[in-house]
This record gives sequence, structure tokens and C-alpha cells, in this order.
Amino acid sequence: MKLLDFKRLSDEELNSLVSKGNDFAFQELFNRYWEKLYVASYKVLGDGKVCEDIVQDIFLDLLVRSSGLEIKNIRAYLYQATRFQVTNHIKNIRFIDKRAEIIESHFIGNDVEDYIASEETKTIINQTISSMPNRCREVFYLSRYENLSNKEIASKLGISVFTVETHIKKSLKFLRNSLDLACLIIFMEQFLF
Repeated sequence: MKLLDFKRLSDEELNSLVSKGNDFAFQELFNRYWEKLYVASYKVLGDGKVCEDIVQDIFLDLLVRSSGLEIKNIRAYLYQATRFQVTNHIKNIRFIDKRAEIIESHFIGNDVEDYIASEETKTIINQTISSMPNRCREVFYLSRYENLSNKEIASKLGISVFTVETHIKKSLKFLRNSLDLACLIIFMEQFLF
């Protein structure tokens, strides 16, 4: 049979030949229904590339499984398969959107938690600095907030560079001890309460 002869066959005759592995019959079914299935899926999805993929997958599935399928109405089968694939695609999009929303809310939640933890840490640092002895606090402030060198601090306060270094070490030890305690408290709050 020539390819032209296949155009005169009914869908059922073509389907019967496809189930026996006839490539020309498959090609004729493809030519008859590809555009119709594409348009049907495009009306719902509006995405040409996705619709092409869906229709191609339907025909590929038909080609692969045709010998094991008993299809009484090929037209109904193809439209049903298209509706199923379109519905699955929509479900997948909704699932992906939902996952993205959950992930986004998780990260937003972490940003808020990080901000709160950061603010708590700043408060602890400020309280610790306030509780330092006057000279130690003054040296720390000039070093860390005014960005003065140890030599500049020594000159400004009329003390030795060695004394400046001692005060900085002392203030850092105060902070380290306070932050260690703060981290322990935050850890206990999150995991024990």
C-alpha cells in the first residue's frame, strides 16, 4: 500500500495497522491528529513548546505500546490521552509552585530569625561594652568604632601602646565570654523549649 492509500483508511483501520507495527499507518494517524491535539492542549496551557512535547509524547507512547493496547476508538483515545497529559502538566506546575512557595516562606522565616538573632547579638555586645571598665570601653570604642590604630589611641589617651593592646585584649575577652554565654542561651531556647 502506498502512503496515499492510507489517507482513505478509517481511523479504526489505521489503528489496526498501527497495532501490527505499520509505520505508514502510524504516520497517517500522526498527520491527522497532531495539529488537532496541539490546538486542544494549547487552548488550555497556552505554551507552544509544552504542547508540542505533550503531543509528541502521546504519539510516542502510542507507537511504543500500540501492540499491547486494545483501542476501540483511536480518536477518543488520543483526546483522552491529551486531556490526561495536560491535567498532569497543570498538577505538576501547581506542585512546583507550591514547593517554591514553601521554600520561599522557609527562607523568609530564616531571614526574620536571623535578623532577630542578629539584633539579640548586637544587644548583648552593646550591654557587654557598657559593662566594661571605663578605660577598657573607651579603648575598644576608639579601636573598633573609630578605626584608630593602637598608636593613635595611645597618643589620644596619653597611654602606652602596650596599655592600649592590653585593654583591647581585655575587652575582646569580655565579649567572647558574653557571646559564648549568649550562644548557649540561644541554643537552649531553640532546642529545649
